[in-house]
Amino acid sequence: MFGCQAPDTGNAEIIAHYGTEEQKERYLRPLLEGEIFSSYSMTEPHAGADPTRFTCRAVKDGDEWVINGRKYFSSNAKTASFLIVMAVTDTEVSRYEGMSMFLVPTDTPGIEIERNVGLYGEPMNEGFHALIRYDDVRVPAASLLGGEGRAFAVAQTRLGGGRIHHAMRTIGLAQKALDMMCERALSRETQGGRLADKQFVQGYIADSYAQLVQFRLFVLYTAWRSTSTTTTRRSARTSPRPRSSCRPCCTTSPGGPCRSTARSAPRTRCRSSR
Repeated sequence: MFGCQAPDTGNAEIIAHYGTEEQKERYLRPLLEGEIFSSYSMTEPHAGADPTRFTCRAVKDGDEWVINGRKYFSSNAKTASFLIVMAVTDTEVSRYEGMSMFLVPTDTPGIEIERNVGLYGEPMNEGFHALIRYDDVRVPAASLLGGEGRAFAVAQTRLGGGRIHHAMRTIGLAQKALDMMCERALSRETQGGRLADKQFVQGYIADSYAQLVQFRLFVLYTAWRSTSTTTTRRSARTSPRPRSSCRPCCTTSPGGPCRSTARSAPRTRCRSSR
């Protein structure tokens, strides 16, 4: 399946919910067709993910908004065609009412990627999570997504569903890890027999399968709750975190956690989501 990776899923969702027809045609259609990538630029270096401490500002100047500030962990920014930027637009009210979202093409003058941050074990500046500086970045008034002061409503729509999206993707990773564990157990011989004949390994596989089935049903239930209530926030809190993808690394020892095997990626991704 394609077009279901983060952050594109959440970005597509909020453009579909809050975007104008012009915004949908320019950004949503090519995003859904896989022609472009996008990035969500919200977190700030000094504030983490606490929006009440954000300082990135957007000031109205005629028919344009001028954005200044820094954003951290803007995933996929180096390959994205546009960013969705959360910025303070009114300092006279609370942060919950004084922040707005903007659709900003990545080729807009004033956007600078200072560095790309990687996950565990990835070399510096080879990751996909950018530290971005916005220096007098000018965008037209039509770039507002969802209206002025609506950033929190837009963000919750995105982040609530995003937790379910991550859980859905993790099901696929966990299933792949379980399949590899079974293949390894059948092909590896040690101590006079196959791993598959060892009681402890059989318990690993049985527990992993049972937990994966529970995890899949839990995600389906959470997704159903999110569509049957007025908000995704309540049900998104129940999104599960998988553990069954860790056992394949134990079963494939030696070499299980090293980068030369296909088993390291699912474990790293699942550990990050946990």
